[in-house]
Amino acid sequence: MADTFAIEGVGLTRRYGGFAALDAVRLAVPDGEIRGLIGPNGAGKSTLIDVLSGRAENWQGTVRLRGGDISGLSVQERRRSGLARSFQRTNIFPELAVREQLEVASWHAETPNVDEVLHEMGLAGIAHMRAADISYGDRRRLDLALAGAGPLLGEGELGASVYPDGIRRPFWYRDGQAGFGEYVQLRVVAPHRLRDAAAPLAVLLGPRTASSAEVLAAAARGRPHARSFGAPTRGVSAGNRTFELSDHAAVVLTVAATADRTGRADLGPLEPDERVAASYRGESVAASDRAAVERAHDGAPTEASRPRIGAESGAPADPVVAVATAWLATQDTCR
Repeated sequence: MADTFAIEGVGLTRRYGGFAALDAVRLAVPDGEIRGLIGPNGAGKSTLIDVLSGRAENWQGTVRLRGGDISGLSVQERRRSGLARSFQRTNIFPELAVREQLEVASWHAETPNVDEVLHEMGLAGIAHMRAADISYGDRRRLDLALAGAGPLLGEGELGASVYPDGIRRPFWYRDGQAGFGEYVQLRVVAPHRLRDAAAPLAVLLGPRTASSAEVLAAAARGRPHARSFGAPTRGVSAGNRTFELSDHAAVVLTVAATADRTGRADLGPLEPDERVAASYRGESVAASDRAAVERAHDGAPTEASRPRIGAESGAPADPVVAVATAWLATQDTCR
C-alpha cells in the first residue's frame, strides 16, 4: 500500500493541566527511513516518543504501525507487534556475558536467534565478555551517524578505534551499510548516492564538536576534496569504558584513540584545516570577515558567486559558514 508508513501518528495530543506538550501532532515515517527529532528542553520530544511507544497516559489521537492501529495496545503489545524503544541509559545484567544477555531476552521468542543477532549487531567478537566490561561505545556504536554521513564520507574504511595493545577495529561504510570491525551494524534500505563521488566536502568544526561528532570529523579527514573550517574541537573521546568501583561509584576511562583513514590518531582536539574566528559583533567584524571570504577566492569574487553575509542577507553573519561556502565556490564541481 502506497500510503502505509512504518509508523504514523495522527492528531497526537498530550496535556499536563493547561499546558499542551503535544498539540495535534502529525507524524509519518516511511519504511526504511531514519528520522531525527530535535528541539529545546520542554518541546515535547520525550512526550511524543512516550505516546508512540505506549508509555504515555491520557493522550488523544491515533498511532499506526505499518497501517495497523496500535493506539490501544500496551508497551508490551506494541513490542510484540514490532515497535521497540531504546533508551540512552543501557539496561543490562552487568555480571552476565553478552551472549547470556541475549539468551535471557530470547526466552519468550518462538524461534531464538541469538547467534544471528550477535553477528548482525557486531557483538560476536565480545560475546564471551561480561557486560560490565564492555564500553558504552561497544553498546551503542556510531551506527546511525556512519549510515547517515556515509555517502558524503565515501565508500570503504573511514577510520578505526586503536587500543593500547595494538588492536585496531575499523569503522566503515559500503553501499548503505555501516560497520564496526568485521560486522555490519546498520543497513539503510535506500541509501542516498552522490551524483559525483568526488564532490567537495566542507566540514565545520568548533568547541561543541565532541565525541561521536569528532569521530565523523576524523572520518572526513583524508577524504579527497575535503577541507575543515572553524576552531579546534572539544577533544572528548568516544573510545571510553566504564568501570564500577567497590563503593558502586563508577569511573570512565578512555581506552582507545580514534584514527582517521590515513592512520593518524588523536586523543585530544582535532585541528581544522583552516581556522576561522567565530566571534563577531555587528557590522565592523562582518566587514572584516568579508575580506577573509574574498581571499578564499581565486581573484575577486563576482556578485553572483559571493556568499551573502552580514547585513546583505538580513541575518547575522556566520564567519565559518561564509569562509567554507567561499571555498566550495572555488571547486570545479560547484562552479
